[in-house]
Amino acid sequence: MRKHQIALQIKNGDLDFIFSALKPLSRCPQTVHHEIKIGILTGLRYLSYIEKIVPLMGGWFTRENDISVLYQITDYIFSHIKENRTDGTYFDILKDALDDSELAEYVVSKIQSDNNSDLIIKEDNSEYILDYRKKDGINMKTIVTGDNNNIAQSMDHSNSIISVSDGDSSELKKLIKNVRDNLGDLSEDDKIKVNEAMDFVESESISEKPKKTVIKTVLEGLKTIKGSIEFCAAIATLVQFFS
Repeated sequence: MRKHQIALQIKNGDLDFIFSALKPLSRCPQTVHHEIKIGILTGLRYLSYIEKIVPLMGGWFTRENDISVLYQITDYIFSHIKENRTDGTYFDILKDALDDSELAEYVVSKIQSDNNSDLIIKEDNSEYILDYRKKDGINMKTIVTGDNNNIAQSMDHSNSIISVSDGDSSELKKLIKNVRDNLGDLSEDDKIKVNEAMDFVESESISEKPKKTVIKTVLEGLKTIKGSIEFCAAIATLVQFFS
Protein backbone atom coordinates (compact mmCIF):
# COMPACT_ATOMS: atom_id res chain seq x y z
CA MET A 1 0.00 0.00 0.00
CA ARG A 2 1.48 3.37 -1.03
CA LYS A 3 1.95 6.39 1.20
CA HIS A 4 -1.02 8.38 -0.15
CA GLN A 5 -3.32 5.34 0.08
CA ILE A 6 -2.38 4.82 3.73
CA ALA A 7 -2.88 8.52 4.45
CA LEU A 8 -6.33 8.43 2.86
CA GLN A 9 -7.47 5.39 4.85
CA ILE A 10 -6.21 6.95 8.09
CA LYS A 11 -7.87 10.24 7.15
CA ASN A 12 -11.19 8.42 6.69
CA GLY A 13 -11.12 7.58 10.40
CA ASP A 14 -11.06 3.79 10.07
CA LEU A 15 -10.18 3.03 13.72
CA ASP A 16 -9.53 -0.67 13.14
CA PHE A 17 -7.04 0.24 10.41
CA ILE A 18 -5.46 2.94 12.59
CA PHE A 19 -4.95 0.50 15.47
CA SER A 20 -3.52 -2.18 13.19
CA ALA A 21 -1.16 0.37 11.62
CA LEU A 22 0.08 1.80 14.93
CA LYS A 23 0.54 -1.45 16.88
CA PRO A 24 3.72 -2.58 15.08
CA LEU A 25 5.07 0.97 15.26
CA SER A 26 4.52 1.07 19.03
CA ARG A 27 6.49 -2.18 19.42
CA CYS A 28 9.27 -2.07 16.83
CA PRO A 29 9.12 0.87 14.36
CA GLN A 30 12.38 -0.24 12.74
CA THR A 31 10.45 -3.03 10.99
CA VAL A 32 8.12 -0.54 9.25
CA HIS A 33 9.10 1.23 6.04
CA HIS A 34 9.70 4.99 6.24
CA GLU A 35 7.09 5.72 3.57
CA ILE A 36 4.40 3.89 5.57
CA LYS A 37 5.26 5.90 8.69
CA ILE A 38 4.91 9.17 6.77
CA GLY A 39 1.60 8.02 5.28
CA ILE A 40 0.20 7.25 8.74
CA LEU A 41 1.34 10.57 10.20
CA THR A 42 -0.02 12.46 7.20
CA GLY A 43 -3.44 10.87 7.66
CA LEU A 44 -3.47 11.52 11.42
CA ARG A 45 -3.13 15.27 10.80
CA TYR A 46 -6.70 15.35 9.51
CA LEU A 47 -8.22 13.63 12.53
CA SER A 48 -9.36 15.01 15.85
CA TYR A 49 -7.87 13.78 19.13
CA ILE A 50 -8.14 10.00 19.63
CA GLU A 51 -7.66 9.05 23.27
CA LYS A 52 -7.32 5.32 22.58
CA ILE A 53 -4.17 5.72 20.49
CA VAL A 54 -2.25 7.74 23.11
CA PRO A 55 -0.34 4.67 24.46
CA LEU A 56 0.45 3.57 20.90
CA MET A 57 1.79 7.00 19.94
CA GLY A 58 3.81 7.03 23.16
CA GLY A 59 5.31 3.63 22.41
CA TRP A 60 6.14 4.68 18.86
CA PHE A 61 7.84 7.87 20.02
CA THR A 62 9.84 5.97 22.65
CA ARG A 63 11.20 3.41 20.17
CA GLU A 64 11.59 5.48 16.98
CA ASN A 65 15.16 6.26 15.88
CA ASP A 66 14.54 8.24 12.67
CA ILE A 67 14.83 11.92 13.61
CA SER A 68 12.69 13.05 10.64
CA VAL A 69 9.86 10.79 11.84
CA LEU A 70 10.33 11.96 15.43
CA TYR A 71 9.86 15.54 14.27
CA GLN A 72 6.49 14.60 12.75
CA ILE A 73 5.38 12.61 15.79
CA THR A 74 6.30 15.64 17.88
CA ASP A 75 4.13 17.80 15.59
CA TYR A 76 1.18 15.45 16.11
CA ILE A 77 1.63 15.37 19.90
CA PHE A 78 2.06 19.13 20.02
CA SER A 79 -1.21 19.63 18.13
CA HIS A 80 -3.15 17.54 20.68
CA ILE A 81 -1.43 18.61 23.88
CA LYS A 82 -4.52 20.51 25.02
CA GLU A 83 -6.94 17.57 24.64
CA ASN A 84 -4.50 15.28 26.44
CA ARG A 85 -3.92 17.69 29.31
CA THR A 86 -5.86 15.73 31.94
CA ASP A 87 -4.00 12.51 31.16
CA GLY A 88 -0.68 14.33 30.71
CA THR A 89 1.01 11.64 28.61
CA TYR A 90 1.73 13.95 25.68
CA PHE A 91 3.18 16.61 28.01
CA ASP A 92 5.47 13.95 29.49
CA ILE A 93 6.54 12.88 25.99
CA LEU A 94 7.51 16.45 25.10
CA LYS A 95 9.49 16.60 28.34
CA ASP A 96 11.34 13.44 27.33
CA ALA A 97 11.98 15.00 23.91
CA LEU A 98 14.04 17.61 25.70
CA ASP A 99 16.54 14.89 26.63
CA ASP A 100 17.58 14.85 22.97
CA SER A 101 19.53 17.91 21.83
CA GLU A 102 18.01 17.91 18.31
CA LEU A 103 14.45 17.38 19.52
CA ALA A 104 14.86 19.86 22.36
CA GLU A 105 15.73 22.62 19.91
CA TYR A 106 12.78 21.64 17.72
CA VAL A 107 10.28 21.64 20.62
CA VAL A 108 11.50 24.99 21.91
CA SER A 109 11.26 26.48 18.43
CA LYS A 110 7.69 25.22 17.91
CA ILE A 111 6.42 26.59 21.21
CA GLN A 112 8.16 29.93 20.80
CA SER A 113 6.70 30.41 17.31
CA ASP A 114 3.10 29.53 18.29
CA ASN A 115 1.41 32.16 20.44
CA ASN A 116 -1.74 29.99 20.67
CA SER A 117 0.07 26.99 22.13
CA ASP A 118 -1.18 25.51 25.42
CA LEU A 119 2.48 25.48 26.46
CA ILE A 120 4.94 28.26 27.08
CA ILE A 121 8.70 28.49 27.10
CA LYS A 122 10.23 30.96 29.53
CA GLU A 123 13.78 31.97 28.80
CA ASP A 124 16.11 33.01 31.61
CA ASN A 125 19.64 33.69 30.39
CA SER A 126 20.82 30.28 29.17
CA GLU A 127 17.83 28.34 30.52
CA TYR A 128 14.43 27.42 29.07
CA ILE A 129 11.50 26.54 31.32
CA LEU A 130 8.65 24.53 29.80
CA ASP A 131 5.25 24.90 31.44
CA TYR A 132 1.51 24.87 30.77
CA ARG A 133 0.01 28.34 30.33
CA LYS A 134 -2.34 27.50 33.18
CA LYS A 135 -2.44 24.37 35.32
CA ASP A 136 -4.56 24.81 38.42
CA GLY A 137 -2.93 23.33 41.47
CA ILE A 138 -0.02 21.76 39.60
CA ASN A 139 3.24 23.34 38.52
CA MET A 140 4.83 21.24 35.79
CA LYS A 141 8.05 22.42 34.25
CA THR A 142 11.19 21.28 32.52
CA ILE A 143 14.40 23.26 32.49
CA VAL A 144 16.78 23.00 29.55
CA THR A 145 20.12 24.58 30.36
CA GLY A 146 22.87 25.99 28.17
CA ASP A 147 22.91 24.62 24.64
CA ASN A 148 19.99 22.22 25.35
CA ASN A 149 22.34 19.36 26.16
CA ASN A 150 22.03 19.59 29.95
CA ILE A 151 18.54 18.79 31.20
CA ALA A 152 16.97 19.23 34.64
CA GLN A 153 13.35 18.18 35.06
CA SER A 154 10.81 18.60 37.86
CA MET A 155 7.12 18.21 38.72
CA ASP A 156 5.32 18.85 41.99
CA HIS A 157 3.71 15.40 42.09
CA SER A 158 6.19 13.06 40.37
CA ASN A 159 9.63 13.13 38.80
CA SER A 160 10.26 11.98 35.24
CA ILE A 161 13.47 10.37 36.48
CA ILE A 162 12.73 7.82 39.19
CA SER A 163 14.88 6.10 41.77
CA VAL A 164 14.26 2.45 42.61
CA SER A 165 15.60 1.39 46.03
CA ASP A 166 16.63 -2.17 46.90
CA GLY A 167 13.32 -2.72 48.70
CA ASP A 168 11.33 -1.31 45.80
CA SER A 169 13.37 -3.42 43.38
CA SER A 170 12.39 -6.58 45.26
CA GLU A 171 8.73 -5.54 45.23
CA LEU A 172 8.90 -4.69 41.52
CA LYS A 173 10.28 -8.15 40.71
CA LYS A 174 7.33 -9.71 42.56
CA LEU A 175 4.83 -7.54 40.63
CA ILE A 176 6.42 -8.40 37.28
CA LYS A 177 6.41 -12.11 38.18
CA ASN A 178 2.74 -11.81 39.08
CA VAL A 179 2.00 -10.43 35.62
CA ARG A 180 3.94 -13.22 33.92
CA ASP A 181 2.21 -15.85 36.07
CA ASN A 182 -1.22 -14.72 34.86
CA LEU A 183 -0.76 -14.77 31.08
CA GLY A 184 -2.74 -18.02 30.84
CA ASP A 185 -5.60 -17.23 28.42
CA LEU A 186 -3.83 -14.61 26.32
CA SER A 187 -3.08 -15.17 22.65
CA GLU A 188 0.51 -15.97 21.71
CA ASP A 189 0.94 -12.48 20.21
CA ASP A 190 -0.31 -10.84 23.41
CA LYS A 191 1.94 -13.06 25.53
CA ILE A 192 4.93 -11.93 23.47
CA LYS A 193 3.87 -8.31 23.82
CA VAL A 194 3.48 -8.58 27.61
CA ASN A 195 6.78 -10.43 28.09
CA GLU A 196 8.61 -7.85 25.96
CA ALA A 197 7.05 -5.08 28.06
CA MET A 198 8.07 -6.80 31.30
CA ASP A 199 11.63 -7.24 30.00
CA PHE A 200 11.72 -3.53 29.17
CA VAL A 201 10.36 -2.45 32.57
CA GLU A 202 12.92 -4.64 34.34
CA SER A 203 15.86 -3.31 32.34
CA GLU A 204 14.71 0.34 32.43
CA SER A 205 14.07 0.28 36.20
CA ILE A 206 17.68 -0.76 36.92
CA SER A 207 19.24 1.66 34.44
CA GLU A 208 21.26 4.63 35.69
CA LYS A 209 18.36 7.03 35.19
CA PRO A 210 15.11 5.07 34.78
CA LYS A 211 12.37 7.16 33.15
CA LYS A 212 8.94 6.95 34.72
CA THR A 213 7.28 8.50 31.66
CA VAL A 214 8.59 5.82 29.30
CA ILE A 215 7.70 2.99 31.69
CA LYS A 216 4.22 4.44 32.20
CA THR A 217 3.65 4.64 28.44
CA VAL A 218 4.64 0.99 27.96
CA LEU A 219 2.40 -0.20 30.79
CA GLU A 220 -0.57 1.90 29.66
CA GLY A 221 -0.37 0.09 26.34
CA LEU A 222 -0.96 -3.24 28.11
CA LYS A 223 -4.33 -2.08 29.45
CA THR A 224 -5.88 -2.71 26.01
CA ILE A 225 -5.15 -6.44 26.30
CA LYS A 226 -8.18 -8.46 27.37
CA GLY A 227 -7.09 -11.04 29.87
CA SER A 228 -8.33 -12.68 33.05
CA ILE A 229 -9.36 -10.72 36.12
CA GLU A 230 -6.07 -11.76 37.73
CA PHE A 231 -4.06 -10.50 34.75
CA CYS A 232 -5.86 -7.13 34.69
CA ALA A 233 -5.37 -6.77 38.44
CA ALA A 234 -1.65 -7.57 38.10
CA ILE A 235 -1.23 -4.90 35.41
CA ALA A 236 -3.18 -2.34 37.46
CA THR A 237 -0.98 -3.02 40.51
CA LEU A 238 2.16 -2.63 38.43
CA VAL A 239 0.92 0.66 36.98
CA GLN A 240 0.16 1.87 40.51
CA PHE A 241 3.73 1.05 41.54
CA PHE A 242 4.99 3.74 39.14
CA SER A 243 2.26 6.29 39.95
